[in-house]
Amino acid sequence: MLQTAPSAILHKIEVTKWVQGTAHKMTAARSETRETWNESWLDMCSELGGRARTTGEKPCPMAAAYGLWYLGLLAGVARNRKDWSIRQIKQKLGKNAAYAVIAAELLGDGAAPVASSLWPRVRKRFEQLTEDVAAEKEQGEIRLVIGLFCEQQLVDATWQE
Repeated sequence: MLQTAPSAILHKIEVTKWVQGTAHKMTAARSETRETWNESWLDMCSELGGRARTTGEKPCPMAAAYGLWYLGLLAGVARNRKDWSIRQIKQKLGKNAAYAVIAAELLGDGAAPVASSLWPRVRKRFEQLTEDVAAEKEQGEIRLVIGLFCEQQLVDATWQE
């Protein structure tokens, strides 16, 4: 019998179902706005058993997932890829989206899918590319990317400097 790895979990919710479900809601709503994403994200959180609204309101993973979706990096989602620099991503979508893209790129290049070792590398790369200070601690955005990567839910994330 074929064994599969358990699904990645963030705040007691399956990452892939949460992110892909939100992406499908965006397609149905025919919207690209962050506001619609946030509403759809909270709806999916509730539909998947999130017990408290605050579970879905955590901004870092929500913003990271929005960035991956907006930039066309989610597998199985019909969106054109936007080839923005990390600096542009930070300016237009925020730091969490930039962290997510850097993490996806590092994972694609063979980095270990372990948040405690990946986050320092993401921070260093972010600071090199943006000349801005990265957050001290990972707040769920890197664990979200690792979950999506391990479940093959990301397309190639090679970015320009």
